[in-house]
Amino acid sequence: MARAFTGTDGEPYHELRPAFVSESVTLTATLAGSGSIAGQTFAGVLTDPAGEEVEDAVTVAIAVAADRTVLVTFAAQEESGEYRFSVRRTDDDGGVVVAWGVLDLSDPGEAHLR
Repeated sequence: MARAFTGTDGEPYHELRPAFVSESVTLTATLAGSGSIAGQTFAGVLTDPAGEEVEDAVTVAIAVAADRTVLVTFAAQEESGEYRFSVRRTDDDGGVVVAWGVLDLSDPGEAHLR
């Protein structure tokens, strides 16, 4: 199963909730600025609730270059909690953070225990 979120145009901070463990999550984000993002490259980082980087957990792809829209996909995780993420440019302006936020994962099986 997958859950999809759409960010607010041009806003770099995103709160992705509710989302559940064991499902992938996709964020459609429109980057601030003007002009096409064709030719730009991006990479994402996901940090787990303990503060450790999760390897190979984020992919970033340009959706519509002229609209400055990217798709950020987070692989399914098995641990509930608040994950932090960031998306950076990796081309000539490498290191520039273009989006960041919180991915809040819960276990739907725990909801009935409360």
